[in-house]
Amino acid sequence: MMSPGFKTPQAMREAVPGRAVAERAAAVGCYLLPNPLKGKLAQNRGEFVQHHFRQAVGVSVLLVCFELILVVLFFANTAFWLLCEKTADHIHIDEWLRRVVLVLIALCLAASAAGILIAAGGSRRRIPLVAKLGDWKSSFRIGVFGGSSLALVTLGLATLAIIAPNYARPLEGKPAALYVLYDETQAPRWVVTLLAFPMNHAANHRWGSGSVIVAPINRHSLREALAHGKVVYLATHGENGPMLYREGSLGPQDVAQGMAVGSDLRLVYLAACHGGDMADQWKKVLAPAEVISYPRFSAHLEHAYWLWVRLPRFISGA
Repeated sequence: MMSPGFKTPQAMREAVPGRAVAERAAAVGCYLLPNPLKGKLAQNRGEFVQHHFRQAVGVSVLLVCFELILVVLFFANTAFWLLCEKTADHIHIDEWLRRVVLVLIALCLAASAAGILIAAGGSRRRIPLVAKLGDWKSSFRIGVFGGSSLALVTLGLATLAIIAPNYARPLEGKPAALYVLYDETQAPRWVVTLLAFPMNHAANHRWGSGSVIVAPINRHSLREALAHGKVVYLATHGENGPMLYREGSLGPQDVAQGMAVGSDLRLVYLAACHGGDMADQWKKVLAPAEVISYPRFSAHLEHAYWLWVRLPRFISGA
């Protein structure tokens, strides 16, 4: 004889369409909310919501694993470029890394979307791997750490992305003390203002509001920056010395042939890889400014260190 609480598979399938809307909404919420909140949502709920809560935690654990993989890949890619630049360029390692990142993101989105659709349909179908991750004893702690840290980082970046444009202005108008010129084919303006925020904030504090210009690099913007700026940050790619941008390249000869260097120019940071292949020429045409350049692959970590630590200090003491 079957116990009163037991349901046959057929009875369970027949009960699915009639599952309460509130239960389905709670189960869907488990996939959409951060772990501490999804834990509260699933508290004192039935087995259907608990099942999706565990799977949602599994998605969070999967996300933590992917976060760690991306961090490892980032440092490994940087080290590979620094140690084996020719090989990295020959095998197009950046393209492979970009594909791996897209695959990891797609897997996370697919797992989350599958869970939401299954929950919304009133089913208790298990998602392979994700369900197993959710059954681990330490899954919730790992998920809380990963999900919460990612949420905090995302919130922080979103807040800075909103604030950062207030500390920089376009090229039009009066000259500025700090110029950040970038290759618009590589990143939109809001990304550049976000990444340069510590430096831009220091410049506004040191020289006043409106003292930072962030603009695409071209002959006109470079001419303005060198003539009027105190600090110039050039965020571009490079090849054998010259900088690359949408319309071609800009090298020391272009500065020497038609760009006046102002007497107030103190420092020029050339982020371009192999910009230092012409280090002597750059220093000659940009004198008396100090010129920072790299006769090799220049890593993102190096630029971040200058943007967030060295240049803010230099500007504050300039």
